[in-house]
Amino acid sequence: NHTSELTTHEAELAEALGQNLLSYELRVRARPELSDEQAVLRHRLTEVLRRMGPLAGILIQVCLCDEAARDWATLRGDAPQAGVVVLRLALDALADYWKL
Repeated sequence: NHTSELTTHEAELAEALGQNLLSYELRVRARPELSDEQAVLRHRLTEVLRRMGPLAGILIQVCLCDEAARDWATLRGDAPQAGVVVLRLALDALADYWKL
């Protein structure tokens, strides 16, 4: 489980982001044209990822694609432990953005 090294709060944030991204993805794929609700969801998703800056990549890979943070770091040429550290930074930034 890729969340085993996270605190409960961090794991909940990762799960919430993954669910938000998945919900958006499924809604957008359901129709070729965006409804007003889908356009709002797209804007929210785009905004949160933009605010996360370079941390958005690990959030997408770990929270949506279910890749382990250690694997994410290794693929980037970093030490596996760095993935967990970067994921924690990203989840902290996300919590700040969502005011949690």
